[in-house]
Amino acid sequence: MILVHRKEKQLSGIVKRIENKSALQNQSDTIEALHYSFIDSVNVDYSQGARLYGVYHHYQNGLHGDYSIFVGTDTDHIEEPKSLTQMTIPEGKYLVFSGHGEMPLVVMEVWESIWHYFEQADCKFERAFEMDFEYYRSKNTVIVYVSVNNIEAS
Repeated sequence: MILVHRKEKQLSGIVKRIENKSALQNQSDTIEALHYSFIDSVNVDYSQGARLYGVYHHYQNGLHGDYSIFVGTDTDHIEEPKSLTQMTIPEGKYLVFSGHGEMPLVVMEVWESIWHYFEQADCKFERAFEMDFEYYRSKNTVIVYVSVNNIEAS
């Protein structure tokens, strides 16, 4: 895990609101279905530099509230981005976690390590719950960027 400063990024894709009160498996199934829906409608050609993103935003109540998920790719890698929802990942500070393996299992493993990291008493950061995103470098590698705030030393 490392801290990075990311520049703004423009994406095109599809979005859905997720009710966090539903079982974790139902959320995972809904998110996975959204990914497949996007992939079926837009060719994400990794060999040509396109990348898939899963963006979590509009958090209602931090970890336990509803949130929105956006699945998309770089706007400049889509032939007709106007028919899709436009999204801007804002410039900011992110902690980066990554994993390599079978999808979607590796994504869940990375998120479990993120949740565990932020539960630690000596964690130097707190989640900002502004915008977090998964960046799929390939069909079996995911990098997760979590928006954070520093915890001030007392």
